[in-house]
Amino acid sequence: MSLLWTPKGVAREHLDNTAQFAAAIRNATHEDHVCRRWNRELERLDPLLRMVRADHFVIGTPLVAGAYHLLRANPGAPMSVTPIVDSNGKPLPEPPGRLLEQLQGMDLQNESVSRMRERIREEERRREERRRDLVREQRQDTILENWKAVSQASVSMNRDTPWHQNAAGKRGVKRKAA
Repeated sequence: MSLLWTPKGVAREHLDNTAQFAAAIRNATHEDHVCRRWNRELERLDPLLRMVRADHFVIGTPLVAGAYHLLRANPGAPMSVTPIVDSNGKPLPEPPGRLLEQLQGMDLQNESVSRMRERIREEERRREERRRDLVREQRQDTILENWKAVSQASVSMNRDTPWHQNAAGKRGVKRKAA
């Protein structure tokens, strides 16, 4: 029940709309053997979750004909309906195996999930800090190299690549025939 006061007519209309929505979902879906198998697992995760398969599309609902859907009966609110489709919106022949793991990862009431999310945020923060330190170190190395190039003259002692004062000096060097 909402703590927000609403006129009786509006509250009654909300309850009627919620009941009509739930009835439309119920009339357009069914449970097959895949749904029954998933529902046993989903009930362990959240007793309000169920899986159904839509027979057809119903206007005013997010049902996708032929697709599996996750339903959550939210107390005092309309039912949540999540179609299980591919990235193009096409129904999948069967719910993906990673779906249960994804649902467990989204469970904000589970302390282990909260700790895992905190650990991931901390690792991201450390990774970003290491990246900033590396960029700073590379920038300082470049600055130091540029400073040395300007302030310290040096001549290469490597005879394979002779040193030239400037580009014009290189043109004057004749190569030995091998």
